[in-house]
Amino acid sequence: MAASTNKKVLIARFERAPLEGFLQLPIMLAGYGHLQAVSGRTAEATKTLAQLQAQRATHYVPAYCDALVYLGLKDYPRMKTALGQAIDERSNWPVWLLRDPRWDPVRGDPEFERQVDRMGFPADARAAWSQALAAIDSVARAHPDATADDIAIACDAFEREHGHRLTTE
Repeated sequence: MAASTNKKVLIARFERAPLEGFLQLPIMLAGYGHLQAVSGRTAEATKTLAQLQAQRATHYVPAYCDALVYLGLKDYPRMKTALGQAIDERSNWPVWLLRDPRWDPVRGDPEFERQVDRMGFPADARAAWSQALAAIDSVARAHPDATADDIAIACDAFEREHGHRLTTE
C-alpha cells in the first residue's frame, strides 16, 4: 500500500474513533495533528494544535505534543522550542526520540541532536539505533518492493547479529 494511501486510512480511523476519550488524550490528539500535517491537511493540523493549547487551561498537556504537531507542520524552530520544553519539564514522551520514525526528518540536524543528547541516552543505545536505521534503510533501498515482513526479517537478523532489540513487546 502506498504511503499516501496509508495516511488516508489512518486519518479515516482517527475520524471514526469515539471522540469522547480517545482524542481527548493530548498525546493521541498530537498524533492526529501530526498525521494531518504530514498528509497535507495543514489547516486542520493547526486547529488541532490550537485544541491542544486550549486543553492547557484545564489540565496538563506535555510540550512534546506541540513539538509533534510542529514537526508534522515542518515548523522546525517551534518544534525545537517545544521539544526543549518537553525535556525541561521531564515529560516521559521524549524517551521515544531514538525509535519513533516520525522524528526521522530532523535526525542529523545539529540542534535536534543536541536536544536528544540532553536526554542522556547511553552511547551504545544511540549507536545501536543508528546502525539499525542504516540497516533497515539499506534493505529498503536495495529492495524497494520489500514488504513489512521483509523488513521485520531484516530487523530480526540485525538483532541476532548485534544483540540489540529494535522492538518492544
